Amino acid sequence: MDALDRKPVAVTIDEALPPQAVAGTRVDVWVALPDARNGFSEPKLLLPGAEIAQVTVGSTALGSSRNTVLMVLVADNHMPAILGAQANHAKISVVWNPGGGAS
Repeated sequence: MDALDRKPVAVTIDEALPPQAVAGTRVDVWVALPDARNGFSEPKLLLPGAEIAQVTVGSTALGSSRNTVLMVLVADNHMPAILGAQANHAKISVVWNPGGGAS
């Protein structure tokens, strides 16, 4: 895939990433959409092997819980799905994929 076809998208996650998940490595992005019972549906793999462009570890205003903002490179054809998931307040999880960049 041509790098020009991908654009960085900020993904905020609550769980910690392994130290190997740094810029240039790959992660699988899973999304669980809210359901009618104030919970979440079964997670679905949305972006397999997405490349991390940047990792920023932050904290809430009160400093009680940390979150991480990942900039992942998303191809144009996956953009509606990831942006739609964010707009619908889906729970987004990221799993380090050590083999994601292998061809």
